[in-house]
Amino acid sequence: MRVLLVHPCATTRQIVRGLLRDAGVSDIAEASSGRDALAVTRCATPDALVIASTPERPDLQSFLATFQSEHPSEPVVVLTPHAHDDQQSGVPSGCSASPVDRRRLHETMRSIAHRRSAA
Repeated sequence: MRVLLVHPCATTRQIVRGLLRDAGVSDIAEASSGRDALAVTRCATPDALVIASTPERPDLQSFLATFQSEHPSEPVVVLTPHAHDDQQSGVPSGCSASPVDRRRLHETMRSIAHRRSAA
């Protein structure tokens, strides 16, 4: 499964990349901005998009809107500091929230992989 990881901070991307690898994801592309993410998706569409924070920056909001309109069936996971999915403040419509928790992220990625293999 190909995943695009988006976050402006290289250290945060490194941490989340490790969590994704622990979850069995081996093909991980990275972008530090909405502009970079758009360029990556123009080359190859990821199977899932992971944004390591709520996309409050205008470039991330713009990228996310473009990505969702061009790839409506591709899952988008927004990692949040919240402990529960029902606290999705700041998570855009059409996106799944996952707290930054190893077990929950593993479950989310397994669920996405399962849905992709069943399609």
